[in-house]
Amino acid sequence: MTIIKNIFLFFGAMVVLAACTIDSDIDATQGMASKGSSFNQALHTEYVGLAKMENDEWDLSDSKYFNEKAKMAAQGKTVGPQMIEDRTLPFGKATTDLSAARKALVAALGASGTKKTPKDAARAQAMFDCWMQEQEENIQPEDIAACRSAFEAALKKVQAALAKGSPAKAAKPKRKRAKAPPVPGPYTVFFAFDSSALDAKAMAVIKEAADTASSAMITRMFLNGNADRSGSSAYNMALSKARVDAVHKALANLGLDPLNTVISPLGEEFPKVPTPDGKREGKNRRVDIKFVR
Repeated sequence: MTIIKNIFLFFGAMVVLAACTIDSDIDATQGMASKGSSFNQALHTEYVGLAKMENDEWDLSDSKYFNEKAKMAAQGKTVGPQMIEDRTLPFGKATTDLSAARKALVAALGASGTKKTPKDAARAQAMFDCWMQEQEENIQPEDIAACRSAFEAALKKVQAALAKGSPAKAAKPKRKRAKAPPVPGPYTVFFAFDSSALDAKAMAVIKEAADTASSAMITRMFLNGNADRSGSSAYNMALSKARVDAVHKALANLGLDPLNTVISPLGEEFPKVPTPDGKREGKNRRVDIKFVR
């Protein structure tokens, strides 16, 4: 009985330690000086509030997620509403309602809602993310309803502010929207044998990928790490992870959003050039970079 009690005490202490660590990180984020627009400043405040709320409920992963979005907003980075596919939502009306809500939100934000009424726009975006998070958990109907109600109220204010300026602009001819640039890539970064180091050629590819992605309105990126078949499967899986982590870190250092990245170490299972087991092949020692808008 004493051993079991000690185990529970140990894990309880670990959870408390993790919560305290995140709590201090949230406090640091809250104290950051905002470098962005009025909308970013308001987003910073809203996401800090969500991070604290989830931390108080011991939802440490979502608390960390909202805290990271608060940091990005304070740094003046572009922070959009969460993508529908980023959450595991229940099939049916809930997902349909969220999809329609996100479409309306994105339209309002893109129609100068962030400039006309930045606080309401930030509130609408944060409460949409709150609704998404609560709907994924799907265990607290009252919290789902509260986030949804707050989102709808804030969005209504943004839409009303946009409607006030529409009559004066009705007489102006419509401008054709510029076509979005094509999605760049995919890109492939190659590695030396038994190495995850990025040489000059690898960095040139990574920089090109980062430069083109920053001007192409990219929303997500996928990084797939690979190894050739010259070592064991377990070793090659670890090596492919080291390679994909190195590329991810380099892209993040160049300004691409690490929150919107899907990382997949694949080991030796998906060779670009089929080879027998044990054979070295340079084209299989790679990380593939794919962008999605």
